[in-house]
Amino acid sequence: QQELMQAEIRRLRSRVANLERSQTSWTQVVQQLMFNSLLDKSKHEAHRARLENTLKRAIAADKNSKVAGVKVTKLKLPTTWEGVPELVLQNNDNDYSTWTVIWHPRQVSCELSITGKRMGMSFTCSATLTLGLTGEFEARFVGGEEPSVTMSFLKEPVLQVQTSGTQLSVASMPMPMQEAVDKEIRQHALKALQKSIFPPRTMTFSLTSSSFNDFAPNHSAHALGGEG
Repeated sequence: QQELMQAEIRRLRSRVANLERSQTSWTQVVQQLMFNSLLDKSKHEAHRARLENTLKRAIAADKNSKVAGVKVTKLKLPTTWEGVPELVLQNNDNDYSTWTVIWHPRQVSCELSITGKRMGMSFTCSATLTLGLTGEFEARFVGGEEPSVTMSFLKEPVLQVQTSGTQLSVASMPMPMQEAVDKEIRQHALKALQKSIFPPRTMTFSLTSSSFNDFAPNHSAHALGGEG
């Protein structure tokens, strides 16, 4: 199995080496890796659970929070190439490269169910949270028995966190309360994301043969199960 893996890695290295050293070719390689590692539909439930736990920890760490509990009832991630983050290659030096990444708002969203207490009143709330990201990251190839690519942001990326469709359990709740709940949800989500991805945090992706299956040079009409 290990010999087969090493042979596959050598084949992939040869394949990448034979590609034109153009921005488009390198972008396709990294987008393929990100798509299969992050956006494969089989991984969506794990992402949903991880996001929910991260939000719960952020709420628990805030002693002044009026939000008591949160559940991520649905996570919507892209499942087609149209939803892959926009990448621009800035520099490439063999096993090291730097990139600009843009993930437009509304390509990633989640539906939340929230409980809490504000102004002396207990409430339940549903809301949709949308995320966007712009930043610069570096990618490094790590060889050996278990080759991988590590990615980390060079500086703090710009995060966009928006809420919409917020509905409180009591229709007569004043508008300032809804706005306050919206603001707190955004703040918790922003802090959770900052803690998860801001430097010096790194993300590691294993380079298995499946990472490059169905290499799609034009990214058109390529999907992994269903609609986003």
